[in-house]
Amino acid sequence: MGINCRGDDRVMKGIILDFDEVIVETKKRAVDLYNEHYKDKEGYKKVKFEDMYCYNWKDVFPLIRDVWELVEREDFYSEINMKEGALEGIKYLCEKTEVIICTIGSYHNHIIKAKFIHDKLPFVKGSMFITNVSKSLLNMEDYIFIDDNANNLDEVNAKVKICLTDKKYDVSEHWTGLEVKNWDELLELIKDYI
Repeated sequence: MGINCRGDDRVMKGIILDFDEVIVETKKRAVDLYNEHYKDKEGYKKVKFEDMYCYNWKDVFPLIRDVWELVEREDFYSEINMKEGALEGIKYLCEKTEVIICTIGSYHNHIIKAKFIHDKLPFVKGSMFITNVSKSLLNMEDYIFIDDNANNLDEVNAKVKICLTDKKYDVSEHWTGLEVKNWDELLELIKDYI
């Protein structure tokens, strides 16, 4: 089982999906948690998702020292929403080819993500948890790679790279490659490679 890239005799081994902002709505969850847990702190101003521009969130969360204060919370992924169409899309892709989830984070953040993947995406058989280093360390040569961060897409050796983002951030403005805004568009594009 594999994906044949049109115009290339090589068969792709499968698809590698980023986790945050490709599968789950990490930024929206961070906004909700920030507004809930920091509303009584001095200097607090309500944050809206639309206000986010910087990928590291420093532009909208002035009361936190580090994003890990939010994403390492035990309740961060337990109450997070999946991107619309992601669950059905991942199930469909798993029927067609190998699907691997690849994500960067801290050890504690990975424990929480792994539980989410185990509970919500049991049909995904492979996951790669990278601890605060570049995804370029992985050989993605025979895979399609989907990420919301164009910097990650730039640095990997995947044959096909797709930026899935419904909003341009500082890290994706420069991207000129394949781009989709949602899972419906992604599946439409991917079907050309299956």
